[in-house]
Amino acid sequence: MTRRINHFCASLLAVLLVGSSYHLLCTTNISLYFSAEDGDPTAPRSSFDLVTHFLTPHTGKEVRMAMVEGSWAVYDLPENIWNRNYTCRSGIRCSAMEIGADESERLSEADVILTLNPEPWWNESIANRAKTHLAFLGMEGWDYDIDMDTVFDYKATVYGAKDDRHVWATMSETPWAEMLTPRAQLDWSKKSKDRNVMFMSSNSCPSHRSWFVEQLIEHGVDVWSLGTCASSHETTDRVQKLKQLCGDEAGWGAGDWRGPKNCLTEHFKFIISIEKQFEDDYISEKFFHPFAVGTVPLYWGGLNVAHYNPGENSFVNVRDFGGDEPDIAAIAALLKRLNENDAQYEEYFRWKQQKALRPEFGVVNYHSWKNLPCVMCEKRLGVDLGHLGSVL
Repeated sequence: MTRRINHFCASLLAVLLVGSSYHLLCTTNISLYFSAEDGDPTAPRSSFDLVTHFLTPHTGKEVRMAMVEGSWAVYDLPENIWNRNYTCRSGIRCSAMEIGADESERLSEADVILTLNPEPWWNESIANRAKTHLAFLGMEGWDYDIDMDTVFDYKATVYGAKDDRHVWATMSETPWAEMLTPRAQLDWSKKSKDRNVMFMSSNSCPSHRSWFVEQLIEHGVDVWSLGTCASSHETTDRVQKLKQLCGDEAGWGAGDWRGPKNCLTEHFKFIISIEKQFEDDYISEKFFHPFAVGTVPLYWGGLNVAHYNPGENSFVNVRDFGGDEPDIAAIAALLKRLNENDAQYEEYFRWKQQKALRPEFGVVNYHSWKNLPCVMCEKRLGVDLGHLGSVL
């Protein structure tokens, strides 16, 4: 049962924080949740979380972040971040705005600017660099060589924070609440022994992806390849009927493709998720998305993916079957066995019965693209709550 504290006064905390620079914010309706019970998974997890949420040196301050030159998949951001009504966990108000590269006169409205352009020709139009900081977001799997001396104040990549000017930007944009969707609330009626494994890739077809899919098929695994890469069922009636359930395929490339893809994914027991390169920390959305819809990732990619998983025994790691030269026969045998044994398959969802995700994953999720506006706004004011995990 959720324990709720109403009309909470922080006098005791004030005593503990005497002499500190923290600003005290009293409220007449604060709810305190404990993860051991049935609390909201997006709510503060303990009294210490409550302190970080309501007592910070910058509570109520606003940081304006601008995205320039296609810096963001804007539909991923919280809607109220655009209307200056979004408060981060730290208490900082973070607001976002889009600025075109031809709108240089607006650049100085921002406290921090985020761009994908490693050579922003417009940076000299920023009137006050002491006020407006410039951050580079690298969304691909390499560590960009950019000018950190005279151009950029920060660099955000998947490779972590090497120093105070580097920001860790993971590709885990799936909120905690979706990750923790209870097993009982998942629509298991959509799963079928006739739909064991899905593969979907169209933008890039590295040879190791096609090889893996083709090898599984040769070993008797029924793989539904729904993209243009390693296509095996693209023109069959069963695939077309399934796609019709998930909306207008023609609009997927131009709009929010995640919705239709997730809709397709939840009809399968497994989804093949293969990165284009294998190295530490390059863990893309291919790994994270399936967890929200109750499908098990068959993952081949990041070398340290175990650090990124939301719960124990939550995915099948291809690397456990031979590393860079996986034993396809053994993987095929596992997929066939799990397809026929519901009890063994459902062991991959036992972690969803927990009330909280792995603490390490909380840190990963805090640094996700979806939370990056808050990370950058907090960074601008010298605040970093990443070690406490995420409340997305």
